[in-house]
Amino acid sequence: MRDLLIESLESAMVSLQKQAQLVELVNVDESTFRSFVMAEIQQRCARARLQTEWERIDLLINVDNDFAAVEFKFYVHRRHFDLTGEFVRWKGCAGPKNTREFETCLSKLRRLHWPEIGNRFLVLVYENDNTVDRKFRFHDAYDDLTEYEVHGDQLFVIRSPLRDVTCKLLKVGQLDSTKLVDGVVLS
Repeated sequence: MRDLLIESLESAMVSLQKQAQLVELVNVDESTFRSFVMAEIQQRCARARLQTEWERIDLLINVDNDFAAVEFKFYVHRRHFDLTGEFVRWKGCAGPKNTREFETCLSKLRRLHWPEIGNRFLVLVYENDNTVDRKFRFHDAYDDLTEYEVHGDQLFVIRSPLRDVTCKLLKVGQLDSTKLVDGVVLS
């Protein structure tokens, strides 16, 4: 499953590059990228059954009863302009809200209570823009993931044809099942 995802992500990044050349990166979103990944998975493995938004999981992959839960986090700096073309404000920039969402996503994957789902992945795509004059930038928050307690997880950096975009695949470990009762973590 891991290799299928890595290969699919590498090709999806090429699709992302083509889409960004057409419509600009700021106009591409997470669901568009997810559809690129899904298309690449299906091209590589016709037996794969895919379902989006399964039990609040972005993507469920089933290949011959080998299940994977995949969450996507896609962060780009969005600039808003008024009707005259003048810059108005930033939207969706890096900051505490994004890091909380990322941490919540990791926690959700660790706490999945379906034993049939043996693979849990987080796909993280973010813009590395040093020209953004902001206190927080995505690469400042996500280049080094050690502060998010990912020590037992496996991290794979995916080749990106886009100079200013990083793609990472994190294989998320499950919490010790002895600490779970009906999907709730015991202290």
